[in-house]
Amino acid sequence: MKYDLVMEMGPASSEDLKRYWSRMLEGVVEYNAEWMADHGSDVPIPQYENPRQAGQIAAQRIAAVPRILQRGKATCAEWAAVAAAQLRLAGDHEAHCVLIDVFNPHYGVPSDYEYHVIVRRGDGTEFDPTQDLPGYRGTGDWVKDNGHCCRDCALKINGKQTPCTSCRLEGANKCNHR
Repeated sequence: MKYDLVMEMGPASSEDLKRYWSRMLEGVVEYNAEWMADHGSDVPIPQYENPRQAGQIAAQRIAAVPRILQRGKATCAEWAAVAAAQLRLAGDHEAHCVLIDVFNPHYGVPSDYEYHVIVRRGDGTEFDPTQDLPGYRGTGDWVKDNGHCCRDCALKINGKQTPCTSCRLEGANKCNHR
């Protein structure tokens, strides 16, 4: 028998939605870890699925491992929740998903309601498991793929977007987002 859990919410600001997504992803990571503990943590690599379907940005789903296996596709959020769960099962209990803003390449500002999801290990290092998915068009550099000039800007180090630590070290007085 199949049961889908759907979360519906009313209007929210882009920052509020980012917080809600972070919390929801934590629940999906926990579910995935529990499911994989019972069924095995080797999940075949699915095809990349772009969640930004024309006209549907406001209605997005997130699947856990059983549905990813059934569909054979995963978004960045879904695959990051799998990777974080796998790390937890391997002993890194602090691994979790991190949402970063996607920058508009024409204006150099965050695109409202658009995020990319990466994984942060317990030791503080980050990686983008989406880079491994067939069909993903990233270059292998999650910072630049999402319109940021450096890691500090992408992760909003010190809570600021400009100037970032790396840009200050290079002598620039503001970040040079694409």
